[in-house]
Amino acid sequence: MAAFSSSTAFDEAGKAKTKFMAAVFGYLFIGLLITSAVALGVGFLFAKLYWTGEVVGGAHVISEQGTMVLFGLMIGSFVLLLIDQVAMSITAFKSGKGLWIWYVLYAVIMGVFFSTLLVAGIDFATMGEALGITAVCFLVMFLVGYFSPANLSAFGLIGLGLLIGVLLVSLFFGIWFLIAPGSFYIWNLVSSLIIVFAMMLFIGFDANNMKKIVERGGAISNNVAMYCAMNLYVDFITMFIRVLWLIMAFKDR
Repeated sequence: MAAFSSSTAFDEAGKAKTKFMAAVFGYLFIGLLITSAVALGVGFLFAKLYWTGEVVGGAHVISEQGTMVLFGLMIGSFVLLLIDQVAMSITAFKSGKGLWIWYVLYAVIMGVFFSTLLVAGIDFATMGEALGITAVCFLVMFLVGYFSPANLSAFGLIGLGLLIGVLLVSLFFGIWFLIAPGSFYIWNLVSSLIIVFAMMLFIGFDANNMKKIVERGGAISNNVAMYCAMNLYVDFITMFIRVLWLIMAFKDR
């Protein structure tokens, strides 16, 4: 009888684990899908409104008004993303479905931000190449983090330290750039590699935390699953942007 109870408890734990993982990756997929759809939609609308019809050097010319709108979209979406991420962190462990609103809004705003990259002339082949590399790195690090028997909290600390270091050095290079503009390209290349590595560490760290949540059992809820998906979403998108920039840099674009 005791053996039967243990077996039943084990089956229930397995089902809960599977349900939680399915929810996390389902939310992650929905977020990426919304971002892609918005990026294509806004990019198409922008092209209809602000491309002049002229082509210079193989690229479409954007009207003066379009250029202002483009910069406004970039700056505005970046600020809104920061605000939305703070709101999601506050809402994550509260009851109710309010987190859905912030998550969908974040994915939409990120789509608007990505539309500016499409408008800037980045071709789909390059974006597809960056997406493939990012997906492989993401999957490898997620598996490492989730199935590792060790506590990978150090991954999070190292990743955070790397990002803070990049930020501090970037402040210095922001001043140095005025003196030697050519050095900014080199630092941007180095910092992108560091950020990609930091994001890989964060993916491993977040996956390891997900395993701990599943093992605790009691902390599992839709909001927690969505918050985990949000962390993975941010890791994926941040790494994708830097991988995309590196590919463009190596192609001398």
